[in-house]
Order: sequence, then structure tokens, then C-alpha cells
Amino acid sequence: MTRPFWLMLGFFLSIHHACQPAFGQGTSESPSLSQSSPAIQWRIITTPFVRVVYPSYLEQTGNQVANLIDHYSKTVGQSYGIDAPRQFTLVLRPETADPNGFVTLAPRRSEWFLNKAVTPLVGGLEFTQALAIHEYRHVNQFDYLNQRFTKFIYFLFGETGQAIATNIGVPDWFYEGDAVWAETTNTDGGRGRSPRFSERLKAMLTSQQIPSYDQMISGTYKTAWPNHYVYGYFLVTRAYRLYGKDVWRRVLGETASFALNPYLFYRSFKEVTDQSFEDYYDETMKELADAWEKENKVAPSTQSASYTSYQYPITDIGGTAKDYYLKQTLDSYLGLYERQASGERLVHEFNIQTQLSRIDLKHGIVAYVQGLPDPRYQYREYSDLFIYNLASDQTTQITQNKRYYQPQISPDGKSILVIDYDQKNQWRLTVVDLNGKALQETAFAGKVIDEAVWQDQNTLVAIMEDEEGYKSIVRIKLGGAESSNFQDTAYKTLLGRTRNNLYSLNLDGESVYFEADFKGTVQIFKLSMSSGRLSQCTQEAIAAHQPFVHAGKLDYVSVIASGSTITRQPAQCTAVAVNALAPFQYLGQGPSDNFTGTKPVTIANYPAMIAESHPSEDYSQLDGGLKPHSWSFFGGRGLALSGNATNYLNTLNLNASVGLDSEEKRPFQRISLEFMKYYPVFSLTGNNRERNTTNTDTRERNNWHESSVFFGTKIPYIYTSGMYDGIHQLSLDLGYQATSQHPNAARADINGDRIVVTAIGYNFSYLKKKRYREIFNPLGLTLYGVYENDQAQKNRNFSSWIHYAEGAFYAPGVFTNHGMKFTISDQRRAYGADKYQRISYADAVNQYVFSRGFESYVATHYTKGSYDYVLPLLYPDANADGWVYLKRIYTDLFYDYTQVWDNDDPLVAGAQREILKSTGAEFLFDLRLLRKLPMTFGIRVYERLQGRHEKLRAEGFVAASSTF
Repeated sequence: MTRPFWLMLGFFLSIHHACQPAFGQGTSESPSLSQSSPAIQWRIITTPFVRVVYPSYLEQTGNQVANLIDHYSKTVGQSYGIDAPRQFTLVLRPETADPNGFVTLAPRRSEWFLNKAVTPLVGGLEFTQALAIHEYRHVNQFDYLNQRFTKFIYFLFGETGQAIATNIGVPDWFYEGDAVWAETTNTDGGRGRSPRFSERLKAMLTSQQIPSYDQMISGTYKTAWPNHYVYGYFLVTRAYRLYGKDVWRRVLGETASFALNPYLFYRSFKEVTDQSFEDYYDETMKELADAWEKENKVAPSTQSASYTSYQYPITDIGGTAKDYYLKQTLDSYLGLYERQASGERLVHEFNIQTQLSRIDLKHGIVAYVQGLPDPRYQYREYSDLFIYNLASDQTTQITQNKRYYQPQISPDGKSILVIDYDQKNQWRLTVVDLNGKALQETAFAGKVIDEAVWQDQNTLVAIMEDEEGYKSIVRIKLGGAESSNFQDTAYKTLLGRTRNNLYSLNLDGESVYFEADFKGTVQIFKLSMSSGRLSQCTQEAIAAHQPFVHAGKLDYVSVIASGSTITRQPAQCTAVAVNALAPFQYLGQGPSDNFTGTKPVTIANYPAMIAESHPSEDYSQLDGGLKPHSWSFFGGRGLALSGNATNYLNTLNLNASVGLDSEEKRPFQRISLEFMKYYPVFSLTGNNRERNTTNTDTRERNNWHESSVFFGTKIPYIYTSGMYDGIHQLSLDLGYQATSQHPNAARADINGDRIVVTAIGYNFSYLKKKRYREIFNPLGLTLYGVYENDQAQKNRNFSSWIHYAEGAFYAPGVFTNHGMKFTISDQRRAYGADKYQRISYADAVNQYVFSRGFESYVATHYTKGSYDYVLPLLYPDANADGWVYLKRIYTDLFYDYTQVWDNDDPLVAGAQREILKSTGAEFLFDLRLLRKLPMTFGIRVYERLQGRHEKLRAEGFVAASSTF
């Protein structure tokens, strides 16, 4: 399908212009907090392919990563014809709590959040090995796309232009699906070989839930689609199988000829394969559905219930012996429910990520970890330990600033075992008491414990991972009761080394129950510690997770068409071969673990390869900070040369512009510097320009010079408390503005004066997290206030001041997903036409300064109150030929009341006051435009309540900006 190129180009230029940094009254703006803490001493290892930037205390890790990149430089980019990859910079962030990584431009780099995936999120691979392929593949993708027209965009706008062009031109699923394909075909693990990766897609397709392509990429509020990694992997892989290893290289090459057209990717696919992409997508989904139904000998079913996720069935052993489980729907938070004969009872809601860490329940308490932010540094995170008491309904945070995972309460209920990722990035087992005090701790050299459970007070059973990522089940004997560490411990291997995604241990006597990948499914297995016998306990068509055995009953989570459910059956299992879960023995031949059709690839001598040592040196914080990565020949005022530089650690940003004003044809210069290493964020901005205007009455030309310098600092404080996220931010700004004299200046011009500007601002928010389909936060408060003083140095009467404040309170509505917001705002400024008039702060933070339906103007004082009630109307999932996809329609019923005082001081007699009232409804449409851009458009129907003869009015508006 074709689309007009001028539309894409115009949109690109508007986006680029909007991205240009500009100094303004910045007290309401949030600075970038994407830094690590300043205490880290950074070092760098340089090889022909990578520059690894890492903390000085992780020398071994830095070498390991450099060796992995060098190794995969020979293979990961081959399908793009990249035999000699360009060197790139890789920053290893050591203080994060969640495992992740990304590749980006401006500046071109990759960043890895150094953590182990102690859950099966990345398949069976060791985490850094998985990133060394997956993220490196993204580097190759971006480099290969930087050709033809994309290269031209790069010459015009630098890496920012290249990033926008490639994001418009190529769908997100391709980048991630292609990277998953690479990690799967280049190893003996990877997500493509783990059936848990595709289980949700399998459940959908085998239940006749087959979304169209536009439905899949746009998402839905009706159920839960698999993410773009999953369907992207299958779309990318099938094309490699059908059309050869160069198919996507050819498609991307054609796409790069004009990447600003988001439809060119699909047209290029048809030119290369002689098949429309929509037909290819439909065939892929049908092929997968047929293969999965045949593989598991299951008849197609249909979805009969709304999407619900059940997790972690568990019995309160040592306590009430009642049964519990976690549950979440599209309209609810994750909650702990008690199973009752007549149904279920919600016990407590949790703000946790169960995919990153287990929970446990014994002796009437629930142990869990919750991810918490650092108050200042986004790349320093915590995963602290909490306990919830069922009897008292009290939650207690028992640790501070830790990174704990997989908590397990001891058999006597007096301590908790956790996996500990300490401040030096070492993995260990730690036992803490119920007050969070560490009692015992140890680490096993060259090993990581992914999870461990108690057999008795002195014995653990654990999943142990070696340096290559292979897993084993082991039994660990603890030291004596008086021991402060595990120095007397030893471990015995119960189940041998495997790439299998072993997870979720549960003990019943001398039997170990766990989940494992098996022949294209995930099943529950039992291992006898005494005999070594292995048995299979479930025969699920898709997946069985999180086993719990008690009193001869096996509870587990079954993946089904509508999400997942709890299944209970007798704890009876069938013997299988002892090596059934050994490397490669557990793999099937279906789409879930062998869709690439390639043999597993291993590294002959992995330990020797990663052990090679490279010279290192101290790393300069200025690296990249003075070299422009993005530039432009167009400025906000006309023709200009502007450049932007950011160092690789994102602690320094420099922007400079020089050009000619398009209206007055006079030169201007601007430079800004932002320093973000320490707790306060500092900024310094200078402006210098020549002015040239014509008096409209006398036609006389006026020439003068303006200059200004501003210094600002922002002090943020970020936090999470239960279900609420909060922020405090204090902003301080100091500026100096000066102009030369000009004879025909208006009274509101500076005219040779000097103004010292001081401003203080404060932001506060405390908001409960939104559920999936909620429009407003269900509860919370936001506040914003700023005061600015503009002090003239020569003519004191020219001095001015302004303050603005706004507060909003959120509350739940009458029905599910309804919400209310009460807002009040107030602005006052110095009275007098001869005063210096600063632009209103309300213009920066409020889309409607006065009541909706009324234009705003310069006023001495105004106060505004608003009431909004929002509710969803429809979830149409309607597609208009790939142009527009409509996901949701909702309405906002509003009432605005504004009092405006003008021409006089409102606090003295005779002040002129105007009342502006309006009421009406806004109908808002959540859209995806051009298969790429999420936007919200609205239609407002309102009445201005100024008298009996006011007519009903209507207007359209854009309610939210599009984002990439």
C-alpha cells in the first residue's frame, strides 16, 4: 500500500523541530535522572569491536563482556553482510535491580543493566551471553540501516535524525524479533528454544484468538496480547526459513531508501518476497496454530472468560493451613486471595513483579520483595524484603537498600532465605531474621544460586547456575546453628548440568518438584533425592508452572486461552528417563522450541574464551561530551547551525546554536550546558542576539542587542510506597538579562536595563498506580508551585514578579475504571502595564489556562477550579486500512469555573472581575496512526455559561502528544 511521502517528511520535520532543546522557564521540567551514582570509579577496555566502560571493581566482568563481543562480532551480523562491525561503546551499569539492556543513538552506544536473570526470562542462556548477542544484533541493525536516504538524514540531523528515521521506517517487532532469532540461532539456548517464551501466543492461536496484523501491533484493552518480542520472533524467523538468510537484509536495504515512509517496509517486503506482508502475517499465524494443535494433539478451543492471571498457589503451612493464590485481571491489581468453599476472598494487594522474584507464605506471613527506586539515580535500584502479616493485616519493610530475590521462609518461621546481589555485584545466599538482620551468608566461587528452598533448618535445595549459564539442582548443607556464615557447607548435585529453564522449586518430604521445558511445553517434574528417579507430573498442552504439593495434592498454574488458572490433582507422577532434561534431550521439533530449524551452537571452550585479559585504563567522564552526535541546519528562529553532545555516562549535555533570525534577519547565538553527575542537577544557559524591528506607527527601525545567562538547579526525590509512586522536586533558577538602549522602545521592553531573575519551584506527586484499563490514577495528589521575581537594576518601576500554583486530587469514580479529578490553580503577577511581563507559567504546564472554550490573555490575577469525570465508552479495536487504528473511546465530563481580575490590583476596591464558566463533554479517541504513532484526539462539546443565549459549541483538539 502506498502513502504520500510529503506527509511522512512533514511529520518528521515537525518531530525534529519539537525535539530541539530550548531554554525557558524550566522550573516545571523534570531533568534526566538516567545516571549511576557518582562514587563509581569507571575504567575502560578497548578492543577493535567494543569499548567496554565498567566500574573498577568489576574488572573480570569487563573482560568477560569484551571477549563475548569480540567472539560474536564474527557471526551476529553475517546475515546483514557485516563482516567487520564498527566499534561501539558499551556501558555496564552495576547498580540496577532488574536485568535489562538497550542500544540507542545520540550518542551511539549500548547499556547493560548488570544483573543475572534469576528467573527464566532470557531462556537458558547466561545473562551476559544473551545480551552479547541480542543487543549486539541491535547495533548491527542500526548500522546497516544507516545507508541511502537514512544516511542523508544523518548528514542533516546527526544521530537524532537517524534514530527518528529508523524508528519510523521499521516496526518495533522486527528489531526485537530479529534479535531473539540471533540469540537462538547462535547458541544452544535463547528464548526461541524455550516454550515459556511463546506460551501466551500458543494459547491464543489454539483458541481461535487470531488478531489481525494491525490488532497485534496496536494492542488492545480487551485481553492480553503477547509482546512484540514474541510475534516478532516468529515473523522474522519464518521469513528466514522461506526466503533465505538475506531476505531481511534486502527488505531493510529497500526500506532505507526512504525510511520516513512507515509503509515502505511492507512494500519492500512484497518486492523482495512477491507476497503482501498482510498475507504473510496471516499465513504465519495459521501455520503456528496448525502446528501447535498437531504437536500437542489438542482440538481448537474458544476463549470463554475474560483474561485473568493466576499465580503461586500456596498453603499456609505452620499457620492456618488455608489455601491462597495470587490473581490479577485487566481491571484489578495483583492480589493475594484466600480460596474458600463459596469462592474467594481478596486478602491484600501487592505492587510486585512476580516474573522477577517468587513469594512465599508460611506461619501466617507472606515474604516478598518489591522493586524500589533510588531517590535520585535512575540507574541505582533496590529490591527490598517485605513481610505481610495475615492476622494483623500489616506490611513491614524489613530491609533497606538491598537487592534481594526469591525469599523463602524457614521451616520454624523465624528467618528468611534470600538470593543476595550485594553492593559489589557478588551473588550470595543470605539468611535474615524477621527484622532484616543478616544471620548467615555465603557465595559459591564461580556459581550463582538462582533460587533455593528449605528442606529443613540445616539443608537447602537450590538451582545452581555455572559461569556458562548451565543449571543444576543441588542440595546444600548449612553450617551449625551458631555459624555466622556457610563456610562449612557443601553441596551435592541432584540433577545434572542443563540449559533447561528449571524454575520454581517446591519440596514435599524427600521429593523435589519443579517446572522445566519439555518437548515444546512447560511441565512439572519430580526428582527423588534418595533414589535420583525423575518423574513427569503434568501433561499440559501449553504450560504448567509454580508447583505446590501438600497433603498428597499437587497445585499448579495452567496456561489457558483466557490467561491462566489453578489446577489441582493428586501428586502422582510417571517415571521418565533420568537424562530427559539433559542438554538437547528436552527439546521438541515444534514451533515452541525449534522454529528456526537450526542445530544448537556451543562454544568449544567457553571458560578459556571469557578469561582472556585485556589492558584497561581509567575512563574520562568527558568521553563523548564535547563531540557532537546530532546537529541541524534549522533553528527555532530560522537558519542556524546547532549541535548537541552528550557524554556516554549521560552526566554531561552540551548544546550550541548559531544562526540568523528568520524574521529580523539578525544573528543569534545560544549555548547550554547540563551537568547531571551529582545529586542536584545543574544547568547553565547563555543567549546572545541582535534585534532589528520596525515601529508600526513611525516606520522607524530599531536596532539593539540582547543577552542573558541563566543558572538553574533541580533537586529531585523519587520514591515508592506500597501501591503509590511519589516525587518531590525543588527547582532554583537565577538569571541575568540585559539589552542595549533603543530610542523607540515600548514601555514593556527592557530598553537598556538589566534584570536579575530569581525563581523557585516545587513539584509534588503521590499517585496510586493505574490498573491496565484505568484512565486516571485511582487516588492521589499532585502539586506544583513557582515564584519568580524580575528585578530591574535601573528603573525599579520596571521590576515585576509572578507566581503560579496548581493542585489536583484524584479519586475513584462510581464504577470500575471511572475516575474523578478536582483541580484548582491560581496565578498572580505584578500590576501595571509598565511592568516587565514574563510569559505565564500556566502556559507551560496547563493545556487550558482559563475555562475550556475561553481564550487566555495577560491578567493580573486569576483563580480556576475544574472538575473532570472520566469513563470508558468502547474498546472498538477498529482498523481503517492501516491508516488509523482505534483502540479506545472514552469521555470526560467537565465543569470549569474561572475568576479573572484585570486592569487593577484585585485586592483593592474597584478591581475588575470577569467570571468564565463552561461545562460539557470531551470524547477522546486513543489511536495509532500510520501503524506507528500513538496519539489521542478529542472532540469537545461545551457551553459557555455566560447567559441564556450562549450556544452549544464544538471543537476538535489533540489531547496527548505522539511519542516514539
